[in-house]
Amino acid sequence: MKHKHCELIKAWADGAEIEFYNRHAQRWEPVIGCGFVWDPISQFRIKPETKIVKYKIALYDGASVGVGNPSWYAYIENNPKFIKWIGEEQSIEVEIKNET
Repeated sequence: MKHKHCELIKAWADGAEIEFYNRHAQRWEPVIGCGFVWDPISQFRIKPETKIVKYKIALYDGASVGVGNPSWYAYIENNPKFIKWIGEEQSIEVEIKNET
């Protein structure tokens, strides 16, 4: 009988970055070193690829706000209801979802 995490154990042995789901913190965290247990009730995954997404928040006439990425900045600024950008450009790291 194969271990529940057999494929992930092989990937980890080949150098893949593995994460486990911390149920208390409710987030994925990296598996560090070899002092952990491949517990069958625990959740593991290969760390997904990430990318950095940049954006700004725009204030429009009528007290509405919108969010735009760099490719939309000029379009947003040319909107007659655009008043100003709120703060500086921000960035966030997001996981890339693999569609299979």
